Amino acid sequence: MLRPLVLSRLGYCEDSQVITDAKMRFKDFILRHKPIPPDLRGTVFALTCRFGADEELTQMRKLYESSDSSEIQRQCLQAIGRCPHTDVQNHALEFAISKNCRLQDNYLVFYGLTRTLAGQEKAWKFFRNNMNLLCDLFGSQDNGLFIHILKMSIMHHCSEEKAEDIQNFFEHRTVSPALTRPISQSLENINLNIKFLRNNASAIGAWLKEEGY
Repeated sequence: MLRPLVLSRLGYCEDSQVITDAKMRFKDFILRHKPIPPDLRGTVFALTCRFGADEELTQMRKLYESSDSSEIQRQCLQAIGRCPHTDVQNHALEFAISKNCRLQDNYLVFYGLTRTLAGQEKAWKFFRNNMNLLCDLFGSQDNGLFIHILKMSIMHHCSEEKAEDIQNFFEHRTVSPALTRPISQSLENINLNIKFLRNNASAIGAWLKEEGY
């Protein structure tokens, strides 16, 4: 349990050795069918996409479509969302709502996307601009998967400006009663994020500077 957690944290802190190893393992997996230890596979996929480009996204999409393992498919979708490049994020979101992605799986792309600050902004903008499309895709605003995507697109933000933007958006929309509580919970989560940063940002920044980050 700890090994993939440590490696993923090192990778996201841009440890070059960990990133290079992840990319090599993924390349061997795709080209030479060399197995990746199951406990590391999700981390390898995620780091490959996080520090890759359109080529890795294409390979990950093909792997999702060709694999008969539901676990590998879920890991592919979570990884696809982690790429930081705007054009790749756009392609990932387009794939999430395409017929090539199973309806019960597309929330995983949003999950991966919201692991980064830029991805959180992209997810919210996509939801805001495509709420009706997503509603049609899932059948109604009451659908559990639709609600899950709504919450993921909102709850990770941490600024008062974003909280106000989100609140104003829903105040001017016709929403199902089923969304009242999820929206309220997500806005509450944003407020908790704001308070956490307000109370701890200076200390965290000082520690990171002291450690050379």
